Amino acid sequence: MTVRASQAVRGTRKRLADIVGPSHCGAVLATILFCSAAPAPAQVGAAVSIVSDDRFRGFSLSDGHPVGRLALSYDSPTGLYAAASGTLVGSAADGVRPLGLELDGGYAAQVSSGLTADGGIIHARYSRYSGLRSGLSYTEVYAGLEGKILSSRIYFSPRYLGRGATAYGELNAALPLGQGFTFQGHAGVFVPLYAYSRGSRSLVRNDWQLGLSRPAGRLIFHAALGGGGPRQYYYRDYSAGHAVTFGVDCAL
Repeated sequence: MTVRASQAVRGTRKRLADIVGPSHCGAVLATILFCSAAPAPAQVGAAVSIVSDDRFRGFSLSDGHPVGRLALSYDSPTGLYAAASGTLVGSAADGVRPLGLELDGGYAAQVSSGLTADGGIIHARYSRYSGLRSGLSYTEVYAGLEGKILSSRIYFSPRYLGRGATAYGELNAALPLGQGFTFQGHAGVFVPLYAYSRGSRSLVRNDWQLGLSRPAGRLIFHAALGGGGPRQYYYRDYSAGHAVTFGVDCAL
């Protein structure tokens, strides 16, 4: 990719949002890295965040408990990038325990003014302290487009959370509102590409999230309302209904 430093920083912000995930308010966390990174041929970022509930595609990965997250990212001027995110979950019963690890790597290229295409692979692994029925993992390949306000991606997993092949499509938005506030929106569709284990047809699942964020010094505070459904067997009962989350992020 032929890219100047400012474009590389924007790419880093998007990729960190991808590894953290829109339902983790990843766009907020990535914005901190964008603001803290100095212009340079290669970009390295690190940030920590605390959220009241770790939501992913309308499902609570943390079983409704608060989560601490450390996210790292690297963006090369050649277009290659990598990111990693680790989480800890806290509860009254178990104390503070490891929750999950997510790794992301890929390549991005500017296709026109204000439009970037990228593709890569994500691997995520969760512990037995997650909201899943057991410690599970998945690997997805993806391709997408990013504009100044809107971005979209399509993901494919050959074996999602220990089951069959799946596809997931998402549309995300980040819109400045003035007075330091930013609106973030997310809509996604999850499609199993195999016969559902409890029926003869695949079970399509939808999820959405609407949020606001605002910086305060080095911190960014955010709140979001999201939901998803219908329920799916391997997501347990935490995969349906609405949820409000709160969090704060800080660059290191």
